[in-house]
Amino acid sequence: MRAVFPAEVIGTIITMVGIEVIPFGVRRFCGVDVSHPTLDLMALPVAVITLVVMMSLTVWGKGKLRLYSALIGMIAGYVAAVDSGFLGPAQFSSQTLPKLPAPSA
Repeated sequence: MRAVFPAEVIGTIITMVGIEVIPFGVRRFCGVDVSHPTLDLMALPVAVITLVVMMSLTVWGKGKLRLYSALIGMIAGYVAAVDSGFLGPAQFSSQTLPKLPAPSA
């Protein structure tokens, strides 16, 4: 596959996709969406905690910590969201659990 997709092509594509999603990420980072057109001061600290944990583990982590920095950061973000009251039992109880597909007869 490296002959078809050399590192230069893949790097360019990843960079273009990253630049393209910046506006969406910044809006979500600040808690701005259609239903909340202004800055959400409750979402911003949760986002900052999540980002700092991910970046810290990526830069200073060793071995598995660096490898799983995104997962650990997401878990830290959920813990921060629950601790700050941004997420509560109502949000979790309204969600359905994923189900396995039914076998066809």
